[in-house]
Amino acid sequence: MGDPFQERPIPRSILFAGTSLVVFAILAVALARLTDVGITSTPTANPVASVEIVFDPRPDGSVIIREATSGAVLATRTSGQRSFLLGMLRGIEHERSRFQVPEDTPYVLTRWSDGRFTMTDDSTGLMLESRAFGADNANELKTIYEAALEAR
Repeated sequence: MGDPFQERPIPRSILFAGTSLVVFAILAVALARLTDVGITSTPTANPVASVEIVFDPRPDGSVIIREATSGAVLATRTSGQRSFLLGMLRGIEHERSRFQVPEDTPYVLTRWSDGRFTMTDDSTGLMLESRAFGADNANELKTIYEAALEAR
């Protein structure tokens, strides 16, 4: 049995379309890299200040948020309250339990020169950026940050 495609070459229109697609992709990437048009990235920013906070879970499901050095209460979130921090904390605590990190190990809340906030867990290497979760949640971190600065 012979090759069934021996007498049927690939049509020129398909070869031309494929080549055009590859050339277009290469040109689009080159244009984006040279002009930064169409590229999404986090701008370079410098840390303005950082505070250390501790989450103190209570038996009733609420969480008291404290400034790590002074122990001052910054906020309280109850279990029935819709809170970005409580949801985020559950995920981080799961990761911390894998690394056997003590509950009283502080998190670092940092304000950056471009106005965004990050919460970092140095013990696990996790870093959460406030803008990734929307303006309301970024404001919740900002409120905690400002309260921690006042508590120092």
